[in-house]
Amino acid sequence: MRTRLYRWLTAGPVAAAATLGVSALAMADNPAPDNSTAPPAVEDFNHPGGSPYDSIKLLRGDGHIVATSCAGSYQIRVLSNAIPAGQGNEICFQANSASGFLTVEIPGTFLIRTEGRPVRATLDSENGTQVVDLAKKQTVSVGEGSGTGDRSKTTLVELRVTG
Repeated sequence: MRTRLYRWLTAGPVAAAATLGVSALAMADNPAPDNSTAPPAVEDFNHPGGSPYDSIKLLRGDGHIVATSCAGSYQIRVLSNAIPAGQGNEICFQANSASGFLTVEIPGTFLIRTEGRPVRATLDSENGTQVVDLAKKQTVSVGEGSGTGDRSKTTLVELRVTG
């Protein structure tokens, strides 16, 4: 009886050690996967789609202002000399929230039109930075289109929905 008990007591730890040893060897044969090329899990606010025109850039935003066709429903319309005349010199944006932002580079901007939401537009020119607040359904001429004789090239740099 004593021999049986001794065998049983020594067999248990030996079996456990063997099982753990095999598991450790299996893990050594299968190293952890390389996740260095996995996309980040943190939002970087880069605009997900490319610009429809080479001359303008859609840079960063929160996803609440996105480029859309001017033939359909849109909230914001921007006219620019940098957009081909065959395309109506225009690019349109849909705002899907009462707040949102999109940083852009649209050189040669001369007109901004809003539809259903008020918008704040920030523009840069050689004369400095200009901030324009537009109520819904308002059109504002800026830069070369302002009629003030200011012939400076104006670049739209940010759109922000404000209500």
